[in-house]
Amino acid sequence: MKDKSSKTLAAIVMSYRALGLNKPQAIAAMQELAERKANGDDFDYETWIKEQLKNVPKVKSEQRSAMSLAFNMLAGGMNGRKS
Repeated sequence: MKDKSSKTLAAIVMSYRALGLNKPQAIAAMQELAERKANGDDFDYETWIKEQLKNVPKVKSEQRSAMSLAFNMLAGGMNGRKS
């Protein structure tokens, strides 16, 4: 995660919050953003995420669950793992 920009990390968190995609990566991204903020990074990721979420259509809970399951299955297959 250290090689990604703060905006990219915030986008990962936003995609999890909006679509429920890739929770472990979102947690790692949030931890990295918090660490950067503690070390003086002035990117206001909280506001950025909040503003971006306003532009994302609302997804019903059951749709989010299905998308998350499909994404995780595909990501597992791409990484050579079984779901």
